Amino acid sequence: MKSSLWVKLDTIARQITPFGLTMALTLLTVLPLQVPHLGVAGPVWTMMSVYYWALYRPDLMPAIAVFLIGLMLDALSGTPLGVNALVFLGVML
Repeated sequence: MKSSLWVKLDTIARQITPFGLTMALTLLTVLPLQVPHLGVAGPVWTMMSVYYWALYRPDLMPAIAVFLIGLMLDALSGTPLGVNALVFLGVML
């Protein structure tokens, strides 16, 4: 029995959700929002997402995706390339 297009799209969406959500939190981390006391919790949103997905659904958050998320955060925040990628890979393991 062939699966329909909607089933395939649903499967792809379920597989992309952890990476997409973590990338959205990465972008939210580097945005200059004027919310009081947001700077305290802002930088760890990406790490919280990586930790959650690596703990509960490690099959949906592979190491290469975590590495790319870390590099993206490094590039957007101005930290040396590879610092957050290394930290996120450490959190994942």
